[in-house]
Amino acid sequence: MALTGVTLCFVLVGNYEPLLAAIASIPFLLPLCGRPFARLWKNTTLALVLAVGLCIVLGTPRSQPPPMRRIVCLNNLRQIAKALLMYQQQHGSLPPAYVADADGKPMHSWRVLILPYLERQDLYEAYRFDEPWGGPNNRKLHAHSLNVFCCAKEGEPLGAPNTSYVLLTGPQTLFQGSRSPKLSPLSEQAGKTLLAVEVPDSGIHWMEPRDVTLQAYRTIVQAPLPWSRPIHHQGRGNVAYADGHVESLPDRITNAELDARITIAGGEAVTHP
Repeated sequence: MALTGVTLCFVLVGNYEPLLAAIASIPFLLPLCGRPFARLWKNTTLALVLAVGLCIVLGTPRSQPPPMRRIVCLNNLRQIAKALLMYQQQHGSLPPAYVADADGKPMHSWRVLILPYLERQDLYEAYRFDEPWGGPNNRKLHAHSLNVFCCAKEGEPLGAPNTSYVLLTGPQTLFQGSRSPKLSPLSEQAGKTLLAVEVPDSGIHWMEPRDVTLQAYRTIVQAPLPWSRPIHHQGRGNVAYADGHVESLPDRITNAELDARITIAGGEAVTHP
């Protein structure tokens, strides 16, 4: 009976939820643990019914977050990409990942620089560029939250001060420190090069001049998605490309496919001053 029950559990749900199948097998294994357990499970018919019911309940596919969150996130990235490209149109280059002081220390984030193109001229004018982002005046703005920079988890309010969207920085990426890159949105490679990406639980305030390195993003994207951990969307997160279009990365994406989207070694028309 125990072997039959365990086999049934794995046939029902083992193909897509091995852990749930193992949990559902417990009722059939209890009688093997000694007389007290065996007495509780003398009625094998009841054991079978309960175990199958447990399989059905646990094996029912869990509901996914409503698509509205994904739509909102993609729209946020679309607005951010548009703002970045509008910045380049006016200034001749994309904004740097950060503006540095005389010693090379990051002072201001690209997210602050594109505020006028996100219809937040008020915040941009209130911001002081003669002090760091955490300076006495700029700290007064820290409580401000912008929906466009936040893709909250289901059940959480939109507009948290931490950003969900970052640039990928470092060697072989489009954004290298305080250097302002220029990439033609009309080039063939622009539609294949990541401009901004979604990172859940970044811990980065939207005003903070900090983003995510190439290696860190590889780790985030390739990390397993635990079945018990809620995620923002199906897939590996949403991204925006240098031609302005947005998409969701697929669940299964290889390192080679990811690197082809991240690095600028593929012949893009990129210049750094």
